[in-house]
Amino acid sequence: MAEGSRNKLVIMVILSTMLLVLFLLALHYVRGIQKLLYAEAKENISEIATQGAGRFTDAIQIRLGDAQKGALQLAYQCFSDTPDEVLEKRFLTFVENENRSGQCLIYSLAFPDGKAMREDGKLFDMKGELGFQRALEGVSSASEPFYSVYADLRILALYSPVVFGGQVRAVLRVAASIDCVYASFGQSSYRGHGQSYILSKTGRLIAGSASSKSNAPFSNFFDVLFEDLDAEDSVQALFDDMGQGKRGVTTLRLGKNAPAHLICYTPLGLDLDWYFVTIVPKKVILENSREVILRSTVLCGGVILLFFVGVFLFAHERSKNQAYILKLAFVDELTGLPNRNSLMEEKKTFSRKTQQSPYAMVVFDINNFKMVNESFGYKTGDKILCCAASVIEEEVDPDSELRARIGGDHFVLLLRYPNRDRVALEQRLRDLLNEISGMAEQNSLLSGSLSFACGVCPVAQGNLMDNRCYDYADIARKHVKGHSGSLIGFFEEEMLLAMQKEKEIELAMDKALADGEFQVYLQPKIDLQSEKLSGAEALVRWMRPGKGCVEPGFFIPLFERNGFVVKLDYAVMEQVCKQKRAWLDMGVPDQVISVNMSQYHLVHKDFVSTLETIAHKYNIAPETLEIEITESAFYSDAAAYTVMEAIKAAGFKLAMDDFGAGYSTLNMLRRMPLDVLKIDKQFLDESEASERTRTIISSIIHMAQSLGADVICEGVETLRQVEFLKGIGCKLVQGYFYSRPLPLWEFEEKYLGMRRAF
Repeated sequence: MAEGSRNKLVIMVILSTMLLVLFLLALHYVRGIQKLLYAEAKENISEIATQGAGRFTDAIQIRLGDAQKGALQLAYQCFSDTPDEVLEKRFLTFVENENRSGQCLIYSLAFPDGKAMREDGKLFDMKGELGFQRALEGVSSASEPFYSVYADLRILALYSPVVFGGQVRAVLRVAASIDCVYASFGQSSYRGHGQSYILSKTGRLIAGSASSKSNAPFSNFFDVLFEDLDAEDSVQALFDDMGQGKRGVTTLRLGKNAPAHLICYTPLGLDLDWYFVTIVPKKVILENSREVILRSTVLCGGVILLFFVGVFLFAHERSKNQAYILKLAFVDELTGLPNRNSLMEEKKTFSRKTQQSPYAMVVFDINNFKMVNESFGYKTGDKILCCAASVIEEEVDPDSELRARIGGDHFVLLLRYPNRDRVALEQRLRDLLNEISGMAEQNSLLSGSLSFACGVCPVAQGNLMDNRCYDYADIARKHVKGHSGSLIGFFEEEMLLAMQKEKEIELAMDKALADGEFQVYLQPKIDLQSEKLSGAEALVRWMRPGKGCVEPGFFIPLFERNGFVVKLDYAVMEQVCKQKRAWLDMGVPDQVISVNMSQYHLVHKDFVSTLETIAHKYNIAPETLEIEITESAFYSDAAAYTVMEAIKAAGFKLAMDDFGAGYSTLNMLRRMPLDVLKIDKQFLDESEASERTRTIISSIIHMAQSLGADVICEGVETLRQVEFLKGIGCKLVQGYFYSRPLPLWEFEEKYLGMRRAF
């Protein structure tokens, strides 16, 4: 063989070998990418399924809560001797007043004998329904879905006992369309190719996607899967997992010769043993890798140069796919900011930068954001969060600082802290928060300024991975939470002790209320002209056995933050009414007692009706009860005016507490139906030092009296203040000059001439 031919043969062999090696390497590499993408897709689908399961469970729990709330509302309107026909009428009135727009709800009321009435007044028998029997035992529950001839819908029934007089007098059933509940959040994924279903643990279809790309309808999921005889063991394993309440991800064919699908199954956590199942075609998940395979195959038939071009294209495609997956997992959907997952990942690589420069961890949220959502709507709340994100993106350097939204109205920042200059950092944060508030006002999202609670914890250089930095910043945020205005708190060790004490208080508060540890004290109101009693203010004191009295200045702000103040206020109202009834039964002249109510009541539509129920329970005239609401609530939003007018319409007296501590306006005084104006102690203290302030107080008193409102100055502690108030015509005062808040027995002895036998 000629040398030239021999060289050509060697070259051909080498080229062929290279092409074969390249092809094998490309094939091996592509398969590795397929596995990687497949594993990432499984994690992504698991997250989607977990979120979907949580949303569906929450939707059912919310409707069960509505049923329980409706049952409680019916019970509030009735007494132990209420006839069934009266309860039926009140049920129909209750249904008529319910706002069920878009909720697909049908109400029914059943009595213990099984006789039931639908909301249209038609009768039927509910005795055979399991949820009805459980409700008679005092247990709220949900049923398996069933077809309703009346509604022509597949429904899920929610049962809640109507309890009054200590007995279950009826059962309120709320029937919700299962498809409507699912449709309220059900959505496809993976560009419409991924579908979700609600299944029983045996595979029976309960609700599912309505997308045009959804899989063929089925009544039982396992009937479809068992058509693939080659996968019988895998299908049986899935069946066993769902029967045992397990979760997981598997790959199966939806029928004989059907394409493979990725199936993620997650239990809903309800007593009904349902599963949230997400199904995505495997070919969709591996779509990008197929492009790589095609290009690699073409590459193997070309030249080495094209191979390198193909590698570049492959890397580009892989980067795009990773970016898409990362966006799903690491970007907040509403604001576009990084989310909690992204923050944790970035901290791993970012910690090296903190070796060279000091940083500070910042956690902040919006005060009373729940009230913003409830008063102005969730769309407005979302827009406010987007305003905050827009300002953060503008003001926080993404190259040298971190920012994220970690849920709700909570934002986290990792900011540079040059020279650990606390003043400069505080000013930067105030500018940022003011800009967020200004943008919200500029866009007319709410009538007033936002306020924020902001916590800061300096980060020790190189110690960013210590999760305590975030925890400490959050503790500082909670420490300033609940105070008026925007506050910035820097973490201090004492805050840990305060947080532990708050946690102890929160764990004890429900039991303390049930055990009667919260006691009503009365502080007398004195008529300056006669120097005699003219009513009293009810104040709450917490007497913990073995631990003494808990300061109101500690537990009241905490209860304001966690919402427990609503229960406490009603309990105080009940104690006051009970005591007034005892005095009336003993022939003691009736006294007007004022009761403080938190502004958080103003967002509850049943607030006034609850007050009426308590007063009616003890047969107390509403005009002898004075509802005190702090000044800040009077200008919080327009809805507050409606509630306060309802208080007056129900016959109660209405008082503005702490007048002068906020931003009172003459226009507000003109609009509000006030009976009493209480001048804040701090405002009165200033009268000692400022003749100008004395003139203002005098003007306020005469103006309020001309509007038909009484004026009471609280916090009177000196004879000089008493003489001043007499001189300007103030009629009522309260304060330590006359008496501190007194326990009931001491108040009775000192002001009512009663002596209690111990």
